[in-house]
Amino acid sequence: MSNNGFQVVDLGIKVTPQTLIEAVQKEKPDMIGLSGLLVKSAQQMVLTAQDLQKANISVPILVGGAALSRKFTKMKISPHYDGPVLYAKDAMDGLSLANELKSESSSISNKTKKRRASGTFQGKKKESSRKLS
Repeated sequence: MSNNGFQVVDLGIKVTPQTLIEAVQKEKPDMIGLSGLLVKSAQQMVLTAQDLQKANISVPILVGGAALSRKFTKMKISPHYDGPVLYAKDAMDGLSLANELKSESSSISNKTKKRRASGTFQGKKKESSRKLS
């Protein structure tokens, strides 16, 4: 992401929701990136979304990784978060979504509308871009 013009704050692996919340409050990111390679990490994303919601955080969340699917994102993560939850099938898709968020500060592009209709873009709100992971 940093090679493509994004400022990245990498919090590392096995980051607790509280640590993420504190970083979001400090850094004020335009988006949050979460990656999960294990089923356990996918389940943790649900809890993280709930905790972010309780903390009144609603910046877009980009999720991806081997443990996730579009259906899981739509059915399990998105219902627990008022902000957008976007599923990226791979790194290039994540970059594309991040660029869409960056370029569309007040409205959703046609491509993103199609993603929302197909379940790739989940959420109610959208903002511009900077990644926090």
